[in-house]
Amino acid sequence: MAKSSERLPFKCDQCNYSTAWKSNLTRHMSVHTKKRPYKCARCDYAATQKSHLVSHLAAHTGDKPYVCGECGFRTGSRSTVVKHVKGHSGEKPYRCYQCSYSTVNKTQLKLHMKEHTGEKPFTCDKCPYKAALKSRLTTHMRSHLGKKPYKCELCSYRGSQKSHLDVHMISHKVTYKPLVCGECGYRTAIKSNLVAHMKTHTGDKPYKCELCSFAAVFKSHLERHMNTHTGNRPYKCEHCKYAAVQKIQLETHMNQHSGLKPFSCENCDYRTAYKSHLTRHMKVHKT
Repeated sequence: MAKSSERLPFKCDQCNYSTAWKSNLTRHMSVHTKKRPYKCARCDYAATQKSHLVSHLAAHTGDKPYVCGECGFRTGSRSTVVKHVKGHSGEKPYRCYQCSYSTVNKTQLKLHMKEHTGEKPFTCDKCPYKAALKSRLTTHMRSHLGKKPYKCELCSYRGSQKSHLDVHMISHKVTYKPLVCGECGYRTAIKSNLVAHMKTHTGDKPYKCELCSFAAVFKSHLERHMNTHTGNRPYKCEHCKYAAVQKIQLETHMNQHSGLKPFSCENCDYRTAYKSHLTRHMKVHKT
């Protein structure tokens, strides 16, 4: 410990940071004082360190001088390429003490911890949606703006999120369902579906409505249910007067306008915009 102190004699009196150089400590202190002396001439961005400003300027110039020797990934930020390279090595030194999550950088761990605290500071101004991460709110806003950058190569489906496209792709390969319930044999291709299904066996519904007998497995289901009492229909169609209590209801409704029929029968050419219609149709093959 003494040798470590000798190597890093300059210590911050407000946190555990220590360094071998006085200039580094001076620069570090701006984190606590909130001083951001390095300002961008093109926008409102300001940084505590000159290197951060240099990396930021690459966003304006498009310059990407930092290159990964493994895969050719290019970026304008030195710290970004350092984090990227750790991805190749498999090194993830920052670990969550509440679950098995680990990551290559401290910032990502801080963001992840919000999943455990339940903190959701980023709110949508168009519906009740809240998010722990700004990136998730940005992705969510596409549903209101109508942006659907993720395209299916097999049909005309477009999704606002990659995860939506991933789920949709399952409709093209419905026979592939590797996840199996050990209780009843239920099969699915989606892990979250299996997790939700397992709770039907335990009967655990901890989220209860104070206005009726409704109880739910998930908090989000209770929040959605409450709209039936308040009459709130936050999900509105931009093409007609339709408004829905649930987002999935709006997404299904939108198939009427797009002509999209993502649910297909594996026994014949029947296709439909609604999963319930496909379920009803499948009875034809069972008779």
